[in-house]
Amino acid sequence: MTAPIDFLVIGAQKAGTTTIHDALEAHRLVSVPSQKETQFLSNPERQSRGLDWYAAQFDSAALVRGEVDPSYLYEPAAPAFVAEQGWVPKIVVVVRDPFERALSHYQMSVRRGVEPLGFRAAIEAEPERLQSGAWADRSHYSYVDRGRYVAQIERWRQALPGADFLFLYFDELRDAPEDTSRRLFTFLGVDPDGARLGHAHQSGAARSRLLAKVLWRRPAALRRLLHRLVPSERVRSRLAHRLDQANLGAATTPSEQADDRELRGLVWDRLPWQPDDLAEIVGRPAPADGQRWTSSNGQRSS
Repeated sequence: MTAPIDFLVIGAQKAGTTTIHDALEAHRLVSVPSQKETQFLSNPERQSRGLDWYAAQFDSAALVRGEVDPSYLYEPAAPAFVAEQGWVPKIVVVVRDPFERALSHYQMSVRRGVEPLGFRAAIEAEPERLQSGAWADRSHYSYVDRGRYVAQIERWRQALPGADFLFLYFDELRDAPEDTSRRLFTFLGVDPDGARLGHAHQSGAARSRLLAKVLWRRPAALRRLLHRLVPSERVRSRLAHRLDQANLGAATTPSEQADDRELRGLVWDRLPWQPDDLAEIVGRPAPADGQRWTSSNGQRSS
């Protein structure tokens, strides 16, 4: 079948992908699924719905079609599946200081009621937690593992050697949204005038941890009941999102300080690359006035 997508924004998670999705959804010439993150390309269970289902998520009359899903950068199944279909979409990759990304990811897991450990303990427990290979564990606890950007990007470039890539830093989305928006929409081949990236979405603490746990760790009996009461998956997704947002309180930070050099080193010591390695792929270093992008030995992209 003809490729249903012209582009993919593949991540990274907690690097501004929701902001990008909202901007794309607002553009009159762009079609994205109303449900962000279909996970169709990364989750074999979702692929059982068939390519026709996936194509139906987009408006065929739109000038360009695509989706935003940070699981695609992380999960090895995604680039392999796209390559198998013979699709060659444009690829957008957004990266963030891996320590700041891991911290934001951790706060999200705490908010969802699935993370009982402190930040340091969660980082140290991550390798054992990921050994199961379970989708839920990889989703909730991959704090450092999702920061292995170099290997993840290379996996996509090897699978799709003919694809065009646009690399963005989270710092650029945050500090220069107009310029970054113009670069993004020009890359996708649509008029950038009038298109604007909004502010990055903020994390917060759950007012009710019980409700958060129910929303993100739905027991099988509850899932069956919801399927009967609300047959539409899209409606269920929107309902869960609204309940989650209503349950948000003020943002929290772990008891350890976010700028603690020891904690930063704890993350960077587990990464198999240095800032200069990524700068070579992106074509430029991280903005000097953005996040520190400093490894445990003080090396910074230059």
